[in-house]
Amino acid sequence: MKRNAPKPFSPDDLAQVRLAGVRVPPALAQGWSLRPRTVLLARSLQLYRYLDLSSVPASRRAAAVGAQVRAWAPFAETGCCVLWFAQGAGLFAWDARRIRELLAGSPGLTSWMSFVPDSAHIAAPPSDGVRLVRGIEGFEGQVWKDGHLEVSRAFLEQPSEVDWHNFLRGAGLAPASAAQAISSAPANTRWSAQPVARLASPDALVDRNTLLERWAIFGGSLLLMLATAVVARDYSDISRQSDVLNEELVRHEQAASSSRAARDRALAARQDVQALTAALTRPNALELQEFLLTHLPQAGTEIQDLSFDGKELRVVVKAPANLARESIVRDLEQGGVFSDVHEARDSPVGALALVMNVRPPMSAPEMAAKPAP
Repeated sequence: MKRNAPKPFSPDDLAQVRLAGVRVPPALAQGWSLRPRTVLLARSLQLYRYLDLSSVPASRRAAAVGAQVRAWAPFAETGCCVLWFAQGAGLFAWDARRIRELLAGSPGLTSWMSFVPDSAHIAAPPSDGVRLVRGIEGFEGQVWKDGHLEVSRAFLEQPSEVDWHNFLRGAGLAPASAAQAISSAPANTRWSAQPVARLASPDALVDRNTLLERWAIFGGSLLLMLATAVVARDYSDISRQSDVLNEELVRHEQAASSSRAARDRALAARQDVQALTAALTRPNALELQEFLLTHLPQAGTEIQDLSFDGKELRVVVKAPANLARESIVRDLEQGGVFSDVHEARDSPVGALALVMNVRPPMSAPEMAAKPAP
């Protein structure tokens, strides 16, 4: 008897949350589905960051990523999903409060369902490079390097040549490759039933050394309870009880030694994680460029060059002649990211070269207390 071929994976079979609203397939709306708890999130609702963990021991990578997720926290209530690659992790973050608002009134969907980025189910390219793919809402620019998703940016519409140049420049690629990428974009999107990498939630990022220490302390507590019971039961025999207590003391010292060793390893791991977190929380060139594109005037303004040394940012902007340079400086300083914005002495002809300091990123409590614009 000939069996029917399995139905190919399609994002239309899953519930979808997009900026434009929530889409519920008929099967789920009627109360049944093969994947009733999986909801695809559009790339337009998320932020992405790749963490290079090649220098971090494998046993400490989960703790490093967990610390980075807590330190990053770009929203007051941040939802997060982790893609584990061979030598690093890709973090997708979204505004959990906004997702709840979008889900309000959708039958069969609640915030406790499993949210998965649509990017995770777009098949990886056969080789490294730059591509533009179509997601469940809009497009996504991707840069793949050494088998992992290095850079990702969402576009609600197919990007213009200027937008694509800015994306490539922010990703550290030569703008000369833009024409070839645009001519072949968008690439043919191939959806995959299996994610491009192993998925994990922040709740699964557990430090093994912390678990070991907890188990050691728990075991020591059980031994202590056992010793107390033995003393109470055999109090009449002082000599024999003394020998029992001496044996118990030896075992307790061994358990305490194991606990101290686990504690020392956990402290060492915490120092490594803190150092890694301090390095990873620095803003990168792509994030700064997205901020510039948001706060610079849209009509006729183009970023021609951008360099960032970790503290000072230099950007060359081509702006209309009728645009006051003082207004550009004022808008950038009021954004809360840059300070001491001033014009460089070596501005090229027909353009404006600006130099500014980048303020350190705010912590999660500071971002939560910051009033909405």
